[in-house]
Amino acid sequence: MRATRFEMASDFQVSAADLWSFHMHDDALDVLAPPFSGFAVRDRGEGVSNGSVVEFALGAWPLRKRWVALHCNVEPERSFTDIALDAPFPYWVHQHEMKSLAPESSRLVDTVWFRAPGGFPRWIADPAVRVVLRLMFSWRHLATRRWLAKNVSKSPRHELNGSAMATGGSS
Repeated sequence: MRATRFEMASDFQVSAADLWSFHMHDDALDVLAPPFSGFAVRDRGEGVSNGSVVEFALGAWPLRKRWVALHCNVEPERSFTDIALDAPFPYWVHQHEMKSLAPESSRLVDTVWFRAPGGFPRWIADPAVRVVLRLMFSWRHLATRRWLAKNVSKSPRHELNGSAMATGGSS
C-alpha cells in the first residue's frame, strides 16, 4: 500500500534563516498547535537535532492520543524531517523545508506522507485526513507568520505578506 502525500507551501518576506530560527525556538511546537487540537508537549527531547525524540499528546480526553516522533535528516537552515514512531497513523513522515527565494524572501514547504488510521476505506479516509491537514497547516503557517511578525526586525525588508497553497495526492 502506498502512502498518501500532502503538501502545503507559504511564501514569507523573511530569510530562510529566519524561518529556520522560528522552528528552532523553544516554544515553536506550542505556537504551531492549533487551538482545536488539544495539543500538549510532554517531552521536547533535544529540540530539532538528528536522533532527538519528541513526545506530545493530541486530542481531548478521553480520545487523547500519544504521539512520539523522531527528528532526522536535519540540514541547518534548510530542512528537517520527523517520523512518527508511535502515533494514531500507521505511517507518518513530515518534512519541513525552508527554501530561499531571495535574500529576504523564502518559502516554507511542509510535506507529509501518511497512511490514514484504519477502520475506513482509503477512498473515504484519505480525503478526510487531507481536509484536516489543510486546516492544521493553514493554522501553522499563519502562526509562523504571526511569530515572525512579532519577533523579526520590523524593517521594510521584513514585511510579512504572502500566500499559501496546498496540494495533495498519492505518491
